Amino acid sequence: MIILISNGKFCTTFHKIKSESYCTGIITSSDPLKCQVTVVVSQEHGEESLISHFSNLLSENAYFCVWAVLSEKFTSGFYCYMALHAFEEIHEVLKKAILSPHKLYYEQNIALKEIGHYLDSCSYAQSFDLLYNEIQKKTIKWAIDRSMGTIDEDILAEPFTIVRGPPGTGKTHTLFGILNTLHLILFQRYYGSVTALIEGRNVGRSTNSQHGKLKNHDACRDIEKIFVKPRILVCAPSNAAVDNICEKVLKVGFKQTNNMPYRPGIIRLGAFDALISDDIKSILIQTKIKALLSLSEIEWNKLYSQFYFNVLAINQQIENINLTGTITHSIDMYIQSIEIRDRCIAELARLELVNTKRTPGLNPGRKNESTELYIELETSFLDEAEIVFTTLTLCGRHTLKKNSKVFDVLLIDEAAQANELATLIPLTLGVKHCILIGDNFQLPSTIISERAKTAKFGRSLFQRLLENDFDFISLSIQYRMLPEIRHFPSRFFYDGILTDDPSMSNKGVMNKMWPSEPYLLFDTGDTFETRSNRGSVVNLFEVSLIFSLLKCFTSMNPGRTLQSIAVITPYKEQKDLIEQTLRKTFGRSTSVPCVSTIDGFQGKECEFVIISCVRATNNIGFLSDAQRLNVAITRAKKRCWILGNLNSLCRDKIWRHVVEDAVSRFSIIQGRESHAVLQSFSTPSNAF
Repeated sequence: MIILISNGKFCTTFHKIKSESYCTGIITSSDPLKCQVTVVVSQEHGEESLISHFSNLLSENAYFCVWAVLSEKFTSGFYCYMALHAFEEIHEVLKKAILSPHKLYYEQNIALKEIGHYLDSCSYAQSFDLLYNEIQKKTIKWAIDRSMGTIDEDILAEPFTIVRGPPGTGKTHTLFGILNTLHLILFQRYYGSVTALIEGRNVGRSTNSQHGKLKNHDACRDIEKIFVKPRILVCAPSNAAVDNICEKVLKVGFKQTNNMPYRPGIIRLGAFDALISDDIKSILIQTKIKALLSLSEIEWNKLYSQFYFNVLAINQQIENINLTGTITHSIDMYIQSIEIRDRCIAELARLELVNTKRTPGLNPGRKNESTELYIELETSFLDEAEIVFTTLTLCGRHTLKKNSKVFDVLLIDEAAQANELATLIPLTLGVKHCILIGDNFQLPSTIISERAKTAKFGRSLFQRLLENDFDFISLSIQYRMLPEIRHFPSRFFYDGILTDDPSMSNKGVMNKMWPSEPYLLFDTGDTFETRSNRGSVVNLFEVSLIFSLLKCFTSMNPGRTLQSIAVITPYKEQKDLIEQTLRKTFGRSTSVPCVSTIDGFQGKECEFVIISCVRATNNIGFLSDAQRLNVAITRAKKRCWILGNLNSLCRDKIWRHVVEDAVSRFSIIQGRESHAVLQSFSTPSNAF
């Protein structure tokens, strides 16, 4: 956190404190009683240096008052800066591709030997065929094959896999399939290697019987030295995107080769002030650490005894197998026993850490009661996990950096929404292969600075690789939009590759809800925009038209609530005005439409979407952004109505295509007759 410090009370403008001493600093550590601030000082005013001035204050007064103003969180920028300077730590093949991206060796008919070798003729293959459509299966197989090639250091393997997921094509579902299949294959290979080691050696009786030594000198020692368990890192730019994937893994679970469900060893690393979904707090590191630090003495003793005697019992099982020489007949049980025993030992180690290092007298559960203890516990949980879920920024945490166990594969969801510097952060953790999943035709990261925009600071690695003709595979069967809504985005943004799942072509759906037309463009005619007191743009006629649309919707669809409707607009001021208008009519009822900016609605969907364009002058502002237009239209599932001044919109090249397309499909309602048209629609129909 950046702060501004002064011995004079701050006014609303900083030029009023010229006679005071001030400096900027960064909070580098803190606890409940104090914080440490590292400052940079310079001589701005007068002859006396700030260092000398603050030193004099400290020497003259045991305590003195300073004022501090919090500026902003500096974590993201700091981690990006550090990642840029740690670029040399990135795996060599990834580094070369980043510095000189170009098309390499991939051909469409490449032999998918890894996926075939591990999945053919097993129950998982049958489940795999049922769960995914043909392009999703091809995408999963391609991602696995490229990942395994890089892990095996194949000189022809590409270090990046790029998957483009247009709206409604099951991007998250496909990512889940990649994750399940990748985890399954990596661990099948790992256990195959362990089995071969055990079968190929003569396991003798352990000579270690000391009570305090919990790990026997048996085959597991060789396993630990020779083989490292596979690890996968899953990231996204936002907590919401990370939680979306994480929740699916928790709720659905993975499938084994025999099609039986299993849950991998997963952990969620989140910032302390992050908004984390309640559904995944059970695997959040903070939750686990807080539970440990909150243990009473009785609870601690009970847990310690439980894990300790579990280890002794498992060691005895392992010893019996060693004595009887039946290991080759019990390999699965042997490996499983070692894994359970090692998990118990990890729990014991954490309990001992808590017992020996916890500072007495401080509130348990708080990170700051012992920074060293917290870091050690966090490192322990991260070290044990098979899959770590976190944001791109948090990959810069020291606990991930110091972890000796590198990640084999990195998966980044919403990769097109992250600027390239943020993507570098997890790449510095030693990963060998990176799978980028996203859509470059949706909105990128938000950049305020015009200089930064000019320098393409907001451009994603995903986008830059595509601009350099890097290979990618695109999902193409969509499950969200009716064909009439899908038509324009597919043709204009995705080269016409989007096709509809058969369920989307059911014309019977169209007549079950008013209005029956799935896609309409309302020309608001000679209306005009106005500037609000805060300088933003609003359009009062469009607000009025939205209100009329909603009234018609409720009267023509009895029993159906307004919660199935979303009203989106490019401008926050227009959004606020729509919300105020609806609140006056409907109060604070929960049965009201969702009102949002287009940017804020990215990643969401709704049955019925109304788009308020607002602009009615020669300049339509950032409404002309093609990615924002694509996001707006593709949020709708069954109905999409666009409200806008066509004369203004047609001055923009992109929007001219929208209007011409609507004209060709007879999907335009002209001018101020819109209100009258609403009243002329057919009789009410039953809601579905």
